[in-house]
Amino acid sequence: MSAEDTNHCAPLTDTSREKVFAYLRAQFKLSGTEAFAILQQHFVDDTCYRQLTIGQESLRGPLVLYLSPDGRFLSASLLDLNAEPKDWREAAKEQTSRLLESVAAPVRVSPGAPVTIIEFSDFECPYCRRFNQMIEALPPELAASVRHVYKYLPSGMHAWAEAAAIAAACAQVQSDSLFWQVHDLFFQHQDEIDSAKLPKLIADFAVSAGAEGEGISRCIHSGGGVAAIAADRALAKTLNISVTPTVFINGERFNGVPRDLTGVIQSLIDSSRHTRPSEER
Repeated sequence: MSAEDTNHCAPLTDTSREKVFAYLRAQFKLSGTEAFAILQQHFVDDTCYRQLTIGQESLRGPLVLYLSPDGRFLSASLLDLNAEPKDWREAAKEQTSRLLESVAAPVRVSPGAPVTIIEFSDFECPYCRRFNQMIEALPPELAASVRHVYKYLPSGMHAWAEAAAIAAACAQVQSDSLFWQVHDLFFQHQDEIDSAKLPKLIADFAVSAGAEGEGISRCIHSGGGVAAIAADRALAKTLNISVTPTVFINGERFNGVPRDLTGVIQSLIDSSRHTRPSEER
């Protein structure tokens, strides 16, 4: 849209800007002192819808959101009905991926992996354990192509899920490596754990982890893991997620365990191989 075409669009006022920031503070459960900034803004094609790129230091990366012309509606995605349906799906997946990656999370990384799996999970959920067993069982050549991201969504209906999530979030504060050790420990012993046994399991692990384990214990006692869980819950609310596991693979949503995880991953790897040469030219 040219500058001349934007003359009829209402300006983004300080009041509208602060409404956006207030919504994000409430959504991500941040204090009133948390500073947001609009890093970039532009109109979407020949409309008065604004694409806003918003930054905040506690977020993993910038948020891309869309504001309606009257400043009333804020959306994580905006689909163009003049585009082909195939393009809608790709645009929606790309926008979802950006939103999911905006909040810091523990990552099990394969460098240059073409497949990203983002999982909203609960350590007490048997289907979540089953999903992680499926990931562990991937053939090495597929596992090397997968980047695995964990999001906390412990259910209030589970007896020890919240405490386990806090311990895992405190392990994440120390390092992603320590988080994944705790992650694997909880799923491996899920059948044996209850509310009475969990504190000892965590304490024994903390002792075995040495100095980093002492950091886990201090974090748990100070409530240091709560913020990460709250941020993921807010993200889940934004994306209308209420069940675990909810899995996103390269931005595509799966409610529950994908039936053919190996096939989905292989298809994405094959697709990345086909598109890479044209992208490099």
